[in-house]
Amino acid sequence: MNTSGITHRLAFLLSASLVSASAIAAQAPANTDSQAPPSAPAGTTTPTISVPGSAGAASDVSISPAAAPKKTAWIDAWAGSSTFITGAAGTLNTFLPSSQLSSNPTVTSSLSFSPRYRLSKAFQLRGRILFNYEWTDSDSNTNRGEVELGDTNVQLFYSAIKPFKVLGAGVKFQPFLGVGLPSSKLSRARTLYATPSIGGQLATSIEHVLGGELSLIGIGTYSRPLYEYSTPGTTDARSYPQQCFGGAFGACGSQVLGVGNPRDIVSLSLISVIEWGDWSPGLFFNSATSFPYQFSDTPQVIDGSSSTGSSIRLPDRSKTRQSTFFSLWLDYHANDWLTPEIGYFMARNIIAEDGSYGNPFFSTVQAPTFYLGANIQLDSLYKSMTGAQAEAGVVRAQRKQPIQFY
Repeated sequence: MNTSGITHRLAFLLSASLVSASAIAAQAPANTDSQAPPSAPAGTTTPTISVPGSAGAASDVSISPAAAPKKTAWIDAWAGSSTFITGAAGTLNTFLPSSQLSSNPTVTSSLSFSPRYRLSKAFQLRGRILFNYEWTDSDSNTNRGEVELGDTNVQLFYSAIKPFKVLGAGVKFQPFLGVGLPSSKLSRARTLYATPSIGGQLATSIEHVLGGELSLIGIGTYSRPLYEYSTPGTTDARSYPQQCFGGAFGACGSQVLGVGNPRDIVSLSLISVIEWGDWSPGLFFNSATSFPYQFSDTPQVIDGSSSTGSSIRLPDRSKTRQSTFFSLWLDYHANDWLTPEIGYFMARNIIAEDGSYGNPFFSTVQAPTFYLGANIQLDSLYKSMTGAQAEAGVVRAQRKQPIQFY
C-alpha cells in the first residue's frame, strides 16, 4: 500500500498538510519589532510556530570585536531551512496483520527538503519537495523499489503585518502566494501544468499552559490547479489506483481514472504544539474539499451512427470530494540541529465505503501509519560546524522562530 506523502511533513505531511495543498508557514507574534529577523530552522512536515521575543532595551555596554560571535550573516538569510527523514514508517497492518482481513504490510522511508530564503524584512521564499521509497510491494506503483518524487511547492510569505491582540494573546497574520509544480509522476498523469494558490496563516504562542508554552496555528488555502485536460491521461495513469484522496494532503488530490480532475480546492488546517523543556508533543489536523469538473451524460451510439436514446453515465457524479489528514508526534531536542521524532498519521476520505462518516483519527480499515524520524535544521547544523551559536529545536516548537509549512 502506498503511503506517498508520508512524512507529515507529508509533508507531510501528512497532510499536508500538505495540503496542499499542500502550503503554509509563518511567523508567530509577540514581537512588535518588525526589525527582528526570524531565525532558526524548520521541522519538516509538521508546521512550526514562532513567536518572536520582545525587543529589549538598548544597552550601553559595548562588545569588543574580539568578544563578538562569529559572523554568519549569509546563513541567517537561510534561517529555517530544514530536512526531515523518516527511517521507518509502517501501517498498522504491518505490525498487526490480523487488524485487516487481507495482509498488506507497508514499510516506507522518506526525505523532505524545505529550504527558506529571506528576501527582505517583509518577504520570505519557502519551498518543499518530498522523496519517498517503499520497501514493501507498492499498491500505487508497478516498479518495485522506485524512488517516488513528490510535487515541488514554492511559497512567498509577507510578514510585515503587525501582530494584534486576541484575548490578551498576540496573534500574527501572514498572507502567502504559492505554486505547486508537477514533479511527481502522478501529477503529470493528471496532465497538471501548475497549482497556484493563495492563503493566510494565523499564529499565536501562549506561555504557562500546563507548565509549558503552547503554540497554535490556523491555516486556510485556496488553490486552482491548471491542467491540459479536465480528466487525467491514461498512459501514465495505468500505474496508479483509481481511488485516491481528494484533498491537498491526499495521495492523489483526485481520482486518477474515469472522473474529472479537481477544479478548485479549499484546505483548512489546525496545528497545536506545546513545549516542555527538551520535549515537544504536537498535533496536526487538515480538512480539504475539492470541487471536480462536472460532465454531462454521453448519448450512446450504435454502429457508429444511430442513437438508442439512452446515455452512458459517469461513474462518479459527486460534486465534491472531502478528505482529512490527522497526525500526532513527539519531538526531543537532542542538540542545536538534531530533533528526533516519533509519530502517527492517517489520511482518509470523509465518507466511508458504506456511506457513513468515517473516523478521521483512527480506523483499522484505512492505513494508520507509525513512524520514526529526525528533523535536521540545516542553518543550525552549519553554525554548529563553524562554531557559531545556534538555537536548538524544530522551528515549530520554538519561540523567536518562524513557523514551518506542514
